[in-house]
Amino acid sequence: MKRLEIVHINQNCVEFGGYSVRELHTQSAGRPPVWNTRTRRWVTSPRRLDDLVALAERRGYAVEITGAPASRSSSAPRVDVAFNPPVGLNDDQPDPGRGLW
Repeated sequence: MKRLEIVHINQNCVEFGGYSVRELHTQSAGRPPVWNTRTRRWVTSPRRLDDLVALAERRGYAVEITGAPASRSSSAPRVDVAFNPPVGLNDDQPDPGRGLW
């Protein structure tokens, strides 16, 4: 039985490998995936992953997904520091850079 292995890296990158999965990706996405030489796996975006998995399951592949998919809310940088305006610029003082642009 053919096998498709999928590894979630982050919210923008998914690696996959297996026998003839490059052709599956080309058929589902319309163009071939990118080859990662370091991990020796194909790389695609999570947006194209749903179509790839559906096509693989339809063709009888055993699909194995490892790694937790990254949530979109966790990728946004978290700011815990309150914004403080620069010292010395009050409403009473004119802006020193006003009129230069």
